Amino acid sequence: MALIFTSSMAIRVVSVVSAVALVVLLPFNIALPVFFALGHAHFLLAFWYQREAGKLPNTKAILYLALLVGIVYVSGMLSFTTFLYVVALTFAFHMIRDELYLTRGTTSLFSTLETLPFLFLYAALLADILFNTTLLIPALILTGVVALAYGVLSITRKHVPDRTSYIHFFWAIVALLGYAFHLTVGGVSPGVWFLGLTVMHYLIWYAEYWNKLAAKPEKRLTYGWRVIIANVLFGVLAILWATGAVPILGVFFMPVMFYAWALLHILTSIRPADYANIFRLS
Repeated sequence: MALIFTSSMAIRVVSVVSAVALVVLLPFNIALPVFFALGHAHFLLAFWYQREAGKLPNTKAILYLALLVGIVYVSGMLSFTTFLYVVALTFAFHMIRDELYLTRGTTSLFSTLETLPFLFLYAALLADILFNTTLLIPALILTGVVALAYGVLSITRKHVPDRTSYIHFFWAIVALLGYAFHLTVGGVSPGVWFLGLTVMHYLIWYAEYWNKLAAKPEKRLTYGWRVIIANVLFGVLAILWATGAVPILGVFFMPVMFYAWALLHILTSIRPADYANIFRLS
């Protein structure tokens, strides 16, 4: 168990460092298509596995496209800033809920409370950047209230945090450090605060799923090749778009379109079973 926990935490630390390195080392005009390419590769793989599992027949694929059109239509009714905020918060929720799935944790009121500090801090951070608010103190107060409730319940119910709990705590610390960076250094685009988080999520998924297939070398090899092919494919397409060689690829890589695809991915990746026991005390 200790080895599994160490591996899971190492994966997340590496994902954070890698995403930060991309932000720091790459100029914005290069980082943006890189982020978009990594995202679309992840989305493609999700659709690919849904299709392979028989969960994405042709009729459902058409419904997905209709949903994408609906998302794009709604995005036109909102300001770009508001749309970005909605998608970023939805993705943050998607990511933190997936942590429970990837680590095979138990859904309960405790796991729900553990995710809230990260969500409060991330939501406040983006709001401060996008809308010029000052929400750090309210976010910290809410985090304190949740921590107090969690502590009291843990004592009364004799709850012991598991490895998923510590991963949730890790993300709250990451959000707090991000806030500190914003307040002391700043200068990072709001889109990058969102896209950096998405890259962390993709890398975690690839590593965790690779580990999951350790006992199935053939499937593991197939998975590895699919990850490489998907990322190379969208890397090439991103270059063609960024250089202006194929402008029509903007349907994937224009910022508003990427955010629409991201929201489609989130909405079509919902697992209802993950929410069955979110208020259960155990």
